[in-house]
Amino acid sequence: MKISLTQIKEYLPGLTLVFIIYLFSKFLVSYFVLGAVSIAIILGIILNTIFNFNFTFSKGISLSEKHFL
Repeated sequence: MKISLTQIKEYLPGLTLVFIIYLFSKFLVSYFVLGAVSIAIILGIILNTIFNFNFTFSKGISLSEKHFL
């Protein structure tokens, strides 16, 4: 399977956003009793409510939901 540069460009914004949320949740684990995945899900819900992420992020977020979560 050959991956083109345009396919990478479609997934990269969403994957970057997921990675930043993951890093922030790993930082917050030391302050809360919840696990990193629970904090990341809560942060994702809050951020999506505030910023209403559009189609640019949806492919990368969907990929991370299917394969990484």
